[in-house]
Amino acid sequence: LHIEEERKELARRLDPVTGGGIDEAWVWKDPAAERGEGVVMLGPGSDQLKDLQTKLVSGTVPSLLRHNSTEKRAKRTIVQKYVPSIRWEGRHKFDLRIYWLVVSINPLLVYYHDGHVRVSLTEYDPNDFSEQNLKSHLTNVAQTLASRGDSNEKVDEHDVLDLAIRSFDDLDGILREHMASQPHESSHFDARMLADPLSHIRERMKDVLQTTVAAFRETVFSPEGCPADNCYALYGADFMIDEDLNVWLTEVNDIPDMSTTAKAKRKVFDVFAPQIFNMIDEVRDKQLSNGTATSQILPLMSAITWELSYC
Repeated sequence: LHIEEERKELARRLDPVTGGGIDEAWVWKDPAAERGEGVVMLGPGSDQLKDLQTKLVSGTVPSLLRHNSTEKRAKRTIVQKYVPSIRWEGRHKFDLRIYWLVVSINPLLVYYHDGHVRVSLTEYDPNDFSEQNLKSHLTNVAQTLASRGDSNEKVDEHDVLDLAIRSFDDLDGILREHMASQPHESSHFDARMLADPLSHIRERMKDVLQTTVAAFRETVFSPEGCPADNCYALYGADFMIDEDLNVWLTEVNDIPDMSTTAKAKRKVFDVFAPQIFNMIDEVRDKQLSNGTATSQILPLMSAITWELSYC
């Protein structure tokens, strides 16, 4: 919201007469916050949403002041359209965390890897956007642990994490159950989606990843910004799935959590983490021997479960 053009566009979207967005749900967040902090839910027609729209129309830069925010940081916020997602076992909101590895920026080579599913353990009410119900809308693991810690029951953190962090194999079953529950005559699912819904989701996420990398190729991923001969980085990206199996990018994380306290995460990391170092070494060795041309580096034999997504 610190960008004037973006504020004007949001004001237009929230206009009660022409925009229609005032009757929809939105998420207001501090992109510099972490662990699920700095998030405000703006319910349809809520006083908070109307107040935001009023400030935008008046030309004011809205501030999301939190207990740990400076005034400058409070104004560098983003507003996103709320995505009504399908639910985990019909009762819980969830999102997907995938990983992407920029193994080289000279040339630019980006790889994709499956991650895990993050499930909110607070029962989801899609019509309650109050602050008291915030945790049902958040899938952040820190918030999940906090919600369990609020109870008087003794909480085993590992047991909670194994419930809150699930595998892509588990996701496949949830997707198939969702499609089976939809009326056939109003179904938006084609034959390929019905046969393999997880592959459909995976391909859509890779499409979004390619678009994201292309958008920042000349800024974030430019060789001119690299202080060495080459650079690499591991990122996380979070997605949500709506009822028509569309995927929506909600966040890119440049310092993804790599803890292995949950079984589903540990299983993924044990597979892909060793490959990262081997891939970086392979790129470096080929560059020293053959130069920096993409054709002289690909394919990477050490990328066993990583999939090339952008080059």
